[in-house]
Amino acid sequence: MCIRDRSTWGKLQMMKRAIIMLVLVAALFAVGFSLREKSHFIYGNPFGLKEPKRIFKDQVQKWYEGQLLDHSSPLDTRTWRQRYWVINEFFDPAVGPVFVYICGEYTCQGLPAARQFPAQLAAKFKGLVLVLEHRFYGESQPFGTEDLTTERLTYLSVDQGLEDLAYFINWVKKTGQEGVTPKNKWVTIGGSYPGAMSAWFRYKYPHLTVGALASSAVINAIEDYWQYDDQLYTSTSRSGAQCPTDIRAINSFIEEALLKSDESAAEMKKSFNCDSLTNNEFLSYIGDIYAGFIQYGQRAALCDMIKKGGKDIVSKVDTVRQWALKNQDADDYSIASLANTTYDPNKSSRQWTYQTCTEFGWFQVASKYPDRAMRSANVSLELSRDICRQVFGYWAVPNTDLENVRFGGIQQKSFNIVFTNGGEDPWQWASLLKTDNPKLHAFPVGCNGCAHCVDLYTPQSSDAFVLKYARWKTTKLIASWIRGESPISEPFTENTSVNK
Repeated sequence: MCIRDRSTWGKLQMMKRAIIMLVLVAALFAVGFSLREKSHFIYGNPFGLKEPKRIFKDQVQKWYEGQLLDHSSPLDTRTWRQRYWVINEFFDPAVGPVFVYICGEYTCQGLPAARQFPAQLAAKFKGLVLVLEHRFYGESQPFGTEDLTTERLTYLSVDQGLEDLAYFINWVKKTGQEGVTPKNKWVTIGGSYPGAMSAWFRYKYPHLTVGALASSAVINAIEDYWQYDDQLYTSTSRSGAQCPTDIRAINSFIEEALLKSDESAAEMKKSFNCDSLTNNEFLSYIGDIYAGFIQYGQRAALCDMIKKGGKDIVSKVDTVRQWALKNQDADDYSIASLANTTYDPNKSSRQWTYQTCTEFGWFQVASKYPDRAMRSANVSLELSRDICRQVFGYWAVPNTDLENVRFGGIQQKSFNIVFTNGGEDPWQWASLLKTDNPKLHAFPVGCNGCAHCVDLYTPQSSDAFVLKYARWKTTKLIASWIRGESPISEPFTENTSVNK
């Protein structure tokens, strides 16, 4: 067991847990699947893209041995070891800031080669990069290799994750890790759920950082998130009307096979290696094939693949099938798999589903406009709620109103935060797209293929002008936070360098 006892675990804590369970039992029903950030997309290369040149030489994996299990209880002093990485080749402790890159709902492997903008910032500002893995994901397990029971997952929440980050920063400062002193300024960076954490951390702990970069930050908790699916239609339409039409036709063909007979349904699911899935689980799986392409900026590749797959519907279905067989895991969509409590450092579906079930929602249901739906109408809010009930119990419910009251949602009143969002990203509707607050900065990146966390990706000379501009403005704002420089002191042109 990974936890180390420092005090007696007595009756008061047992009473606390009992009260919590009674409150949860009294709650309403809710929630289910959510296409999350996955290691496969972040650290892998499912679309066969050219690997970018590495900006930094190396990053070293280390462990913080003293992370608290329960930050909400002063009586619980149990600790566990949390994994982190260090990139220190650019760091000048006399003048450099500390950039904390927050990992999220996946197995962290340090700063991804595909997302090296934080390393570029470190090189420019002579900064240190620390990458922190989220509790209950990867190898940062409070209970070691023991089962991920629902009782243990009660320690998995955004509040505990934010407290972990604060505790970690305080430890680095107090112990002088990597040569850090109290004078060094701190900036958090994250994308997607970690982007929201970056913004929420700035909101909750403004004394620990000078600013935050919140890329594709889903700061608005939404249970019935139909806007995700609707954006898939809008994005694919940029490749022409035929692309969303073809996708909808593929969906109809598959759904008709499921409805025709039990034998037909079994044959269709078996052809996708999805024998273990129910019909509705399978329809969720199908919808996420297209979503993965679009979420990660490969809308054009998706539409081109389907177009070249053949003129008849059978050929188009087979084209989608062949890609899915190589790149999409059916286990992520099985209730039986989600209910499996066995720890696997490379799996995170159960943990993320727990967080969406109990905190955020973000259930990617079919668009409320039937003629724009890019997934079956059976992929509904009730399906998501039923998944939650079966996996975690009837008490599981995301109180999205409460989450937005606690953190502000899109009405957040904070300062020194940059929000960036790709124009094709289906997650943008849960983020901050515009603001009248002069201390908050919202930069939409509306270019071809610009989607989820696009600004964090390793900068390329071929990047769109608007993407280069967003990174430049972000860099200027960070300079103002850590050096007191004017946020915009020069005009931006195509030849302006972020590293000037």
